[in-house]
Amino acid sequence: MYKKQFNRLTEFWPVNASAEQAAAMIARAYGYEKYDPESNSFEGHMAGYQQIKDPDVILDLDNHHQMMEFVRMTLNLDLPGPKDVRGGHDARLIIATMWGFSNFDALIEYVKSDPVDPNSTDVAMLEKFKSRFGYPAPIQTILGRNYAAHTLILHNDSSVTTRFIDQELSLNPLDDTRVAIVRTVKDGDAWLNNHVNNMKVYRGELSESHSSALMAGAGKGHRLFMSILPPKIYGLASLVAAHIDLLQPFSPSGRTLIIDGPDIKLDPGDFDVAFKMAANEGIHLVIVRPTPESELWNRVESRMVFGLPIGLVQSDLQMDAVLVASAPYVGLKNGKMQHVFHSEASGVRYAAMEFIPDTHPAPNVLSAIFSTQRG
Repeated sequence: MYKKQFNRLTEFWPVNASAEQAAAMIARAYGYEKYDPESNSFEGHMAGYQQIKDPDVILDLDNHHQMMEFVRMTLNLDLPGPKDVRGGHDARLIIATMWGFSNFDALIEYVKSDPVDPNSTDVAMLEKFKSRFGYPAPIQTILGRNYAAHTLILHNDSSVTTRFIDQELSLNPLDDTRVAIVRTVKDGDAWLNNHVNNMKVYRGELSESHSSALMAGAGKGHRLFMSILPPKIYGLASLVAAHIDLLQPFSPSGRTLIIDGPDIKLDPGDFDVAFKMAANEGIHLVIVRPTPESELWNRVESRMVFGLPIGLVQSDLQMDAVLVASAPYVGLKNGKMQHVFHSEASGVRYAAMEFIPDTHPAPNVLSAIFSTQRG
C-alpha cells in the first residue's frame, strides 16, 4: 500500500512529484526520516511526530477513525522538520492524493458519507456508534435500550443534569421500552410536559401500590412515567421494588429506572438487594448523585461525570483518577454540556451535547401575510 501511495504522488496531478520528492513526502507523513520505494521500507522514526497506523489497518477502521489518521498525517507534513518536503503543495492535498482523492474536501465528503445515528433503535447502528466514539449512545446508557448494566451520573448542578436527561427522553424513540423517573422537585415534570406526549405523572408518597397508581389508565403507548415524591432519604431497594410492575409490560427492548433527585441511603446491604432485583428483572438503573461514592461507582458499568463538587475527598484510586481527568473539561460551556464517560472497557472518553433552546422566537404573522407575493 505504501508503494501505491508513492505511485499516486508521482503519477497524479497536481502533485506530480519526482521519485525523490514522493519518497520524502511518504516518509514525513508516516513520521520517518526516510522511505525507500524499492525495498518498501522506512528508516529513522522521527521523535515528536505522530505515529501512524499501517495503511491496511487504517482501511479497516471506521470512517471517523480513518479521518483521525488522515489529520495526524497532515500534521506530520506541516510540522517543522529538517527540511520542508511538501514541494510547495498544501499538506492536505498530499494526503488526499496518497489516499486516492482529488482534494481534501473530497476526503472529508467520503468520511461524512457514513454517518451514525445516536437516536437509532437499530442494534447494529448503536454498535457502530459505540465503535466510532468509544462509548454507547445515551439511548442506551440513559434510556436502557438493549442495555441493563447501570449508569452513575455525577454532577454539581442538578438543573443542568436534569435537563440533559429530559432532552435525551424527548429526542429518542421509546418504542418497546419503558422508562420511569423518580424526582423530588415539585415541577420536575415541567420541561418534559412541553416536549413529550403520553407521560404519566404520580405525585405523593411511595407505597406498595405505587406501580398500580402509575399504570392506572396507561396503555401500550405509554412509555414514560414519573414519580414525584416528597424530599427525604429513600432506600434504593424500595425505589426499585416500587417500579418493577410498572416497567415490566411492553418493554422487550429495555426498561430503565432513573433516580434523579431523591437522597439515597448509603447502605451496602440495601444496594445489594436493589441491584439484585434490577438484574433479575432486566432493569437498567441510572443513579444521579451530587457526590462521588465508591460504593455506587463500583456497582455500575457506565459512569458519566457532568460536574464536580468542591472539596472532593480521596476514596477510590480508579474513581479519583477519572475525576481528575474530568476536572478541566466538564460543565455547560457555549451551549454544550461537556461531560466525561468512563467504563472499564472504554477508559475516559470526552463527549458533548448541545442543549435545545428553551424558547423559540414567535413568528411575525402579520409580516408573513403581507410580505407574501400575490398573483
